[in-house]
Amino acid sequence: MLVSPLAQIIHTEGWKVKDDLRASVAMDRWQIEHADAVCVPSDGVLSTYRSLMGIAPERLPSLHRTPLGIVPDTAPMPNHPPRARRKLLFVGRCERRKGAHVLLAVLPKLLAAHPQWECHLVGNDNVPLVEGGTLKQRFLAQHRDAPWLSRVFFHGEVDEAMLQHHYQTCDLFVAPSLFESFGLIYHEAMQYGKAVVGCRTGGVPEVVADGVEGLLVTPDSEEELFTALKRLMDDDELRLRMGEAGRQRVHDQMNYRTMAADLEGVYREVIERHGAEARRRRESMWGYDLLTGAHGECGRLLGDWTTAEAIPGAIYRRGDPDATLQFEAQGGSLLQIIALRHEWSGILEVRADGQVVAYIDLYKPGPLEPEYGVTITLPEKSEGLLTVTLRVHPERNPASYDSQVWLRRVVLRPPLEARLAPDPAHAGAPA
Repeated sequence: MLVSPLAQIIHTEGWKVKDDLRASVAMDRWQIEHADAVCVPSDGVLSTYRSLMGIAPERLPSLHRTPLGIVPDTAPMPNHPPRARRKLLFVGRCERRKGAHVLLAVLPKLLAAHPQWECHLVGNDNVPLVEGGTLKQRFLAQHRDAPWLSRVFFHGEVDEAMLQHHYQTCDLFVAPSLFESFGLIYHEAMQYGKAVVGCRTGGVPEVVADGVEGLLVTPDSEEELFTALKRLMDDDELRLRMGEAGRQRVHDQMNYRTMAADLEGVYREVIERHGAEARRRRESMWGYDLLTGAHGECGRLLGDWTTAEAIPGAIYRRGDPDATLQFEAQGGSLLQIIALRHEWSGILEVRADGQVVAYIDLYKPGPLEPEYGVTITLPEKSEGLLTVTLRVHPERNPASYDSQVWLRRVVLRPPLEARLAPDPAHAGAPA
């Protein structure tokens, strides 16, 4: 699953790129290009991988768009006591990548103009700045004498119950992240009918429809963020209408059920593909049964063949005289025949390109032998495939009571050199 690219984080945070980061980005790209399946939560994050890391989606073997989802809270909303002020909520690390610096920059003007509103910031607020200190420390020091500062609350990290309480009791949610691969935090607020404000970046436009469930602004734009927040803080009807649209979307369209269905489809596709590849490798090493077609192509049964149970639980193909099993094989392949030997068994003739390779007399007096095995090396052939025919010979051992042949398995194995050849599927992996 592709989330925020390391290259995007480096770009957003302004990290100095050294050899360790270059190696990490290279490994990130290698894992993506060699994955059995790649899931992207949004087209936005895929576009970012393409632009920053040169990932070409058309070259990925299996690419799937699988939006993330939450388990919506279906419990009735608790009756929280009415508050004297409206609540603006931010959830996330108090750092540049989450756009906290932009929100803190517009709060002075915003709260000064809206005395009935307060702002609550939930999340780790001790993230150090490159130049020292934290955004929280800088903000509090800069505005320590402001009259509106008493309406700004830094809660730090909270437990899940308290986080849900903040979502339930807020009137407007804001997360002006500079990049989000998807943006589950918006869904967490939307499930409670809260209008949201975010940025047009990454997967956010696919999570929040601009003008429907909330408002989107340009990343890192203080002016646009102020305008969007002011508009929703001033318009109760618009805020409630957008909140209801968001609640409906999370509960009906984008939730854990749709996510699970999408991922199940991916898993099934990968399992089926790997199953086919595993069968191919198994066939190249151990061969496959021409009677059942399990793990390979079934041979052509011609003439009188019936399915019979010679002993309880043991299923055989019983062939009458002149019944044949035909198939094609590489020269030098191994042919293993497992058959029933008893007093009624006849003779099995093996031919390759019309030439007799073997006669197998399956007559045996006394107790029957349910899994008598014979292995034959087929003739070499420089070009093309051999046409192999197994025929129930019309003649029989004079001591036998019948000419029928009972076959349990007929396994064809490729030539030894083909089985020992390296698997091309594993070529190109790093040492």
